[in-house]
Amino acid sequence: MVNENITIYLDDALRNMGDMVEYAYENNKQQDIFRMFLESGYAKRWDDGDPRIIAGMSGTELYYAILRACHVNYNQDNMRALIRYDAGEPYWCGYILAYYHWQSGRTFEAIFKDIDYDYLSRLYPAFHTASEERCVDEIQKIAIKKS
Repeated sequence: MVNENITIYLDDALRNMGDMVEYAYENNKQQDIFRMFLESGYAKRWDDGDPRIIAGMSGTELYYAILRACHVNYNQDNMRALIRYDAGEPYWCGYILAYYHWQSGRTFEAIFKDIDYDYLSRLYPAFHTASEERCVDEIQKIAIKKS
């Protein structure tokens, strides 16, 4: 079932998830950000439609909140600012993940049983210029195969 708050804030949610994943990747090459997202409890709050999480924080703020919740030590002085003129692969992976979450109505916990960052990154070359619906169809194929 699609959460109403996510629908209301869909544009913000897509952008923030894309920014969060790209920020995590660019600063620490942390491809385990999805695992940390689950462990931190922020994925559940997103699933529940908490507007503070899906639209009230920037992707960078969400990333730091996840690190704090997972008790990851970091030196914010060593983190570089994300200045992007063109969305890259990590951004797209986060963006399409959030879109799939919204379209499928599945929880992140259920989604991450079927897909991970590596799977999404393999889709990027062929699908980053495709419609979101086409990407959802492709992701759903793997979900059905794993069910």
